[in-house]
Amino acid sequence: MSISSACSSISVSLNGKEVDLEQGLDEVVRGLQKHLNQVQLQLRMLGVGSERDDDYQEMIKEADIMEDGILEMQNLFDDLRSMSYQIVGLPETKEEKSWLKNHKIERKTYLQQKALDRKEEKNVKNLRRRKTKWVIRLRATLPRFAKRLSRI
Repeated sequence: MSISSACSSISVSLNGKEVDLEQGLDEVVRGLQKHLNQVQLQLRMLGVGSERDDDYQEMIKEADIMEDGILEMQNLFDDLRSMSYQIVGLPETKEEKSWLKNHKIERKTYLQQKALDRKEEKNVKNLRRRKTKWVIRLRATLPRFAKRLSRI
């Protein structure tokens, strides 16, 4: 059995409709590509706008459009997640139900830890960035400070 025929024999729920897996995957992936391209375009527009000294409020509107695209992609990723569990289906035996219950608990703990790790990593990067900015400012200020001291 080919992948294509297997995908068309499985159905999933997408946006309240039941569709075959292949159609659902195509729709979600096309949506992700569309929004990712939109986000890339909006970022480039923001970059060009800052160089052209565009109006601040117009640039914020561009950033809002980009954020809307990111939010839509998050919804599409949620659809993909949902599809994967729909394909697997529900547990049939007591052992599978017990295993799934434990797995969900472990998975939740794992995802929470992963989110904490990402947050910590982001905090470390922000601290490094702030430290670098502080050092740059300090280096720029030291010569002026030295001149002032020499006048005293």
